[in-house]
Amino acid sequence: MIEIILLGTGGGRIVVFQGIRSSGGMIIKFKNKILHVDPGPGALKGLLKNKIYPNKLDAVWITHKDLDHTGELNIIIEGMTEGGFKKKGILFTPEEVIRDGILLDYLKDYLSEIKIIKPLNEYKFEDLKINTSPLHNHRGTECFGFVIKDASFGYLVDTKPDEKILNFYKNLDTLLVNCVLLEPKENVYHISLKDIPFVYEITKPKRLIISHFGMRLLKYGYKNIQNFLKEKNIPFVLAYDNMKIKP
Repeated sequence: MIEIILLGTGGGRIVVFQGIRSSGGMIIKFKNKILHVDPGPGALKGLLKNKIYPNKLDAVWITHKDLDHTGELNIIIEGMTEGGFKKKGILFTPEEVIRDGILLDYLKDYLSEIKIIKPLNEYKFEDLKINTSPLHNHRGTECFGFVIKDASFGYLVDTKPDEKILNFYKNLDTLLVNCVLLEPKENVYHISLKDIPFVYEITKPKRLIISHFGMRLLKYGYKNIQNFLKEKNIPFVLAYDNMKIKP
């Protein structure tokens, strides 16, 4: 029903801004439509690598305002609308992105519509229904993951792991999880590798895809990550840039 391309699988400042991995977000293809989720640094390059020109996009979805999720938002909007010569596209976004000036003012008129997303609401992109999560625990920002029920796919974006939040993502075929850290840190609002067994225990997806790797996690190494997850009997996949997913 849908196809997903992970344009970037890097998370955390060092990984993203040293170019170790891209943080270009992901593409969701549905019928003949294309939705770009979280166009952070590397988004444009990722699109072109996958032979998708920005003017072929139909909508952009922002989960929250952090730079690794919005760094190329303005470039992508400019490209989608062909510099404003073709008014088109929907931007789904938390209100903070607009209020804090992350989207440049002149680009607002280039878009066909801006939809402000709220927690626990359903939004339509053509015939695709996207349900937003409860508010995530991420430094007090307006941060929402989502579930596409018809594809049994969920995106568990940045948050401290919390059972009330995780319950929203239960029993999906595919759950994409942003896992930045190797171990939990008190004042860092991200999921760590050591949290993944708890995440899996609550959500129980058929396939759990780990993405958004931070530097310490990458240095820990794929083999060690794999061994840890295998010992916990978790059906996992470790994501990589430009990986394609068919839920």
